[in-house]
Amino acid sequence: MTGWIKKYCEGGVSTKNSTLHCRVEMLHTVEKYLEESNQTFITLEEVNADFCRGYVKFLRTFPNSHCKYIEPRPISQNTASRYLGMFSTTLNNAVRQGIIRNNPMKELDAKERIQPKDGKKEYLTIEELKALMATDSYRPEVKQAFIFACFTGLRLSDMYKLAPIHIFKTPDGKGEYIDMEMQKTEKPVIIPLSEEAKRWLPKPKGITTPFFDIPTTQTVIGRALRKWAEAAGVEKHISFHCSRHTFGTMMLTLGADLFTTSKLMGHTNIQTTEIYAKIVDKKKEEAINLIDGMFK
Repeated sequence: MTGWIKKYCEGGVSTKNSTLHCRVEMLHTVEKYLEESNQTFITLEEVNADFCRGYVKFLRTFPNSHCKYIEPRPISQNTASRYLGMFSTTLNNAVRQGIIRNNPMKELDAKERIQPKDGKKEYLTIEELKALMATDSYRPEVKQAFIFACFTGLRLSDMYKLAPIHIFKTPDGKGEYIDMEMQKTEKPVIIPLSEEAKRWLPKPKGITTPFFDIPTTQTVIGRALRKWAEAAGVEKHISFHCSRHTFGTMMLTLGADLFTTSKLMGHTNIQTTEIYAKIVDKKKEEAINLIDGMFK
């Protein structure tokens, strides 16, 4: 089993949505779990739901190797959730390669998995997005991809593979839309393309060739976004995923209903979308509270 995961970690299987460091760390946790549970020689076909439950339990107490000079503590809940998600993605790849029939992680319900903590979802206001659009970046391909993602809500993993084969004409021939399977959830998503989004879509290079030539290293992307934001006067610390948060809050701010926004973002649970609604409601409350300061 670890042979397949090692192949995944070393890039033998396409996993552009994850950093190499995090993949290697995930492999390390799996190896330690196998060692401590005396399952060193288990095959990929033998991995079942009980094995996955054991791995979940193991991750909850896995020690943080960076805590060298203070009292030992487990890795954070978000880190454990990320490793578990990456492990599930590895099994999904094995299914696509025909090595196993099903991903046993899918037999675990949400309560059995390790869920990430709700953190601050950084997003751009419409004014901040306009400022970025008007500012040049030393990595124009990152700027183009980021802004397109702000108008479509696509994750970075999906941006890597978006190609002309995923773009279709509407029945009346007047519009276009994206129809593709999301990398993270393996669920289809359909997103109508606005004229603004199409402005940032590169010219096609081939029916199956991805539109965007985005760096595969998160560090390179992060540096480009940081320098670009500084040049535009945007003080927020933005990651590429900020584009997806921007899309969600922008849709709700402009009047789209919760159900429609959920479908556009490909959420499997509308409760995930409600987080964006809370952000919008909070901004409305802050706007109303400004009145109090004007009449004192």
